[in-house]
Amino acid sequence: MFVNFSWMYWTDWEEDEVNDSIGRIEKAWMDGSNRQIFVTSNMLWPNGLTLDHGTSTMYWCDANYDHIEKIYLNGTGRQVVYNGKQLNHPFGISHYRNSIFWTEYMNASVFQLDLTSGDVTLLRSERPPLFGLHVYNAQSQQGDNACSVNYGGCGTLCLAIPGGRVCACADNQLLEKNNVTCSVNHSCSNDQFKCLNNHCIPKRWLCDGINDCGNNEDESNNTCSAQACQPNHFSCRNGRCIPLAWRCDRDDDCGDMSDETSSSLPTCEPLTQFSCSNGRCISVKWHCDSDDDCGDGSDEVSCVHYCSNTQFQCSSGRCIPDHWACDGDDDCGDFSDENTTCGGSGAALPPVIECSGDEFHCTEDGTCIPERWRCDGDKDCEDGSDEVACEGTKRICDPKAKFTCKDTGKCITKSWVCDGDIDCEDRSDEDSCEAAVCKPPKYPCANDTSICLPPEKICNGKTDCADQSDERPFCDKCLVAKVGCSHQCTVVPGTGVVCSCPPGLHLDSNNRTCEAVDYCSRHLKCSQVCEQYKTTVKCSCYPGWRLGPDGDSCHSTDPFEAFIIFSIRHEIRRIDLHKRDYSLMVPGLRNTIALDFHFNHSLLYWTDVVEDKIYRGRLSDSGGVTGIEVVVQHGLATPEGLAVDWIAGNLYWIDSNLDQIEVARLNGDMRTTLIAGWMEHPRAIALDPGQGWVLIHISPGFK
Repeated sequence: MFVNFSWMYWTDWEEDEVNDSIGRIEKAWMDGSNRQIFVTSNMLWPNGLTLDHGTSTMYWCDANYDHIEKIYLNGTGRQVVYNGKQLNHPFGISHYRNSIFWTEYMNASVFQLDLTSGDVTLLRSERPPLFGLHVYNAQSQQGDNACSVNYGGCGTLCLAIPGGRVCACADNQLLEKNNVTCSVNHSCSNDQFKCLNNHCIPKRWLCDGINDCGNNEDESNNTCSAQACQPNHFSCRNGRCIPLAWRCDRDDDCGDMSDETSSSLPTCEPLTQFSCSNGRCISVKWHCDSDDDCGDGSDEVSCVHYCSNTQFQCSSGRCIPDHWACDGDDDCGDFSDENTTCGGSGAALPPVIECSGDEFHCTEDGTCIPERWRCDGDKDCEDGSDEVACEGTKRICDPKAKFTCKDTGKCITKSWVCDGDIDCEDRSDEDSCEAAVCKPPKYPCANDTSICLPPEKICNGKTDCADQSDERPFCDKCLVAKVGCSHQCTVVPGTGVVCSCPPGLHLDSNNRTCEAVDYCSRHLKCSQVCEQYKTTVKCSCYPGWRLGPDGDSCHSTDPFEAFIIFSIRHEIRRIDLHKRDYSLMVPGLRNTIALDFHFNHSLLYWTDVVEDKIYRGRLSDSGGVTGIEVVVQHGLATPEGLAVDWIAGNLYWIDSNLDQIEVARLNGDMRTTLIAGWMEHPRAIALDPGQGWVLIHISPGFK
């Protein structure tokens, strides 16, 4: 969430018959209104979202294209930030200071990308899969909005919107005429069911086996017997509705056996169905697929199973992905993926890659690199093991693949030479380049781009270009009313006349008139508070922060050291960014995907998609989490996205199964649905509370 601007953003992914699949990022005000598509082109599986509040920039990772992109929150400046070999299936992503951190779902690694140098560092390798990630720090939770003081005067929920706030009520409440306080709503809408506790739930939640009312009222026989079944459903004696295809399949789907009594066994379609020994009919495609679809195992009798070299074969013959073995989950159903191959060492080791005599074996992933690349000052292994234990010695750079910087002897990739970027500290990688690029305010001659002329050498009566393009034929044009330029007029050899502006001003859309640069609204200066008068810009900081020497960036005066928190399905772990210490925070979880935190309250929030609950706990001084409690217990199906509004004190989450976004107070009270429907696979959510927007991400499902 982006709290300082009161928007929320989320990701979505859907299947399309024409385009195969379509990914998108949507946004809305934090009360759920003004919903609109933010990014949709060239996107398939946008797994993670993160916001840089200081520069109003959004970053996301796409697991199909395996890259990280960014875009300004005004919709401009979209570009790929990184697409290196470390990206194999990025999932969680977080921005902190000048770095991007992300988790790899398949490779089970945590990486750091330095946005200035482009360097990537492997912070930690785990057993797959890895899920959500955040950097726990104070800097990312600053600012204020209309809900900051006295909860905006609202009686229940205060939801920030751009320029103000709206008061909202829980699902079982009604906003009174004063638009501030709520009263108990004794009626529910036509598509809702009213529980005895006055809580309204969607009618589609009735008789689905889940206690949504809290007292099991929505699952009682009295409730279910009063419901009329749809035409393609069977009406059980107890009132429950089941699909017609489930009748007479030897399973008690009704719960009272009424779907299996006084009925003869169905006749299976000979071409499309398989007849089980118990009389059930299943798809012929399910025959010999290693799953007991019949319920009596008859569809798997006398079947011969073969697994590919990237799969693990269970004792039952079932094939599962290799990386699911020894991950602590019974994926085979008979524990053969956790018992027979793991031994006492935990995860199965990857196959050993044999390197030749003139190659070096990278420690972490077993990659082979040329031996001559070892100890050359350039990290070629992902884990940097080729530069470990070099004892202060450096080898000569490989002349076939690398360039040697003159002064330092640093090795850089040859493709970086003469690319316009300075990679050597002594600039030797850009010296003597044939196609020199002139940068403003210098301009090249029309027929010789290697000669760069400053403005004072153009139209000065002396020929500096061999083709005389610096002295004719446009020199007189700037003398005639500046050719419409409001301020400065410059002749560009071989091109003509261009207008330019003094410092603090920029050209408008007509490229003729200079106007003041709005540094504050365009987030061109000041990382926190920005004030501008004409062309003068003054930066300042929030309490607890000090202005840096550059007069632009703010630095925390709190000695607190930030750390990474990330989910590894059954546990939540942390990595200290200063000491690189690694520790366990929350053990013994079922399947945790999303997490977020409230820094000032020292609270950690997370979702469990097996138990379908949202939890929270308090971070202790020792680094663990204490006082763990359930925040949201009922009415959840698959809560995959989670975001904390640290200003108003609200909790937002995405349910990818119900395709909706909900909000509640930090303790789970006053819960209400903001957006429902028109989503396929929503997952990640980010808030910008200061402006009142919400961002969500929709992606394909994962095991």
